[in-house]
Amino acid sequence: MATLAGNVLQRTRCHYFRDRQCAACNKRETGSGCAVLECRNRRLAVLGTSERCIANYSGDFAIALVTLRAEVTVRGTDGSERTLPFENLHRPSGDAPHIETTLAPGDLITGCRPGRGPAARPT
Repeated sequence: MATLAGNVLQRTRCHYFRDRQCAACNKRETGSGCAVLECRNRRLAVLGTSERCIANYSGDFAIALVTLRAEVTVRGTDGSERTLPFENLHRPSGDAPHIETTLAPGDLITGCRPGRGPAARPT
């Protein structure tokens, strides 16, 4: 069974991640560099790129949920719940491209609801 949370938590994809012949992949080995930075595929990613990693996001719903200003409810390992804007769920690549979300280990997304942004209004 597929879930919305499963879709939005898909890892970003990079052509070079599984290609061991290419040494430079910060998602595979932090600090090794990003092979895509200097090639024609540089513009593949549309969300969350940096000068350290430009792997592209593969989920279907994230762009729509950001546009709708959606909020996600997250339950921590201690049972506490918090709500955060969906756009704050994913981290920019930055210094640690292998860490993709703001979730702590053991956190569980328990809900997602659209916000009241301009895109949520009826036409």
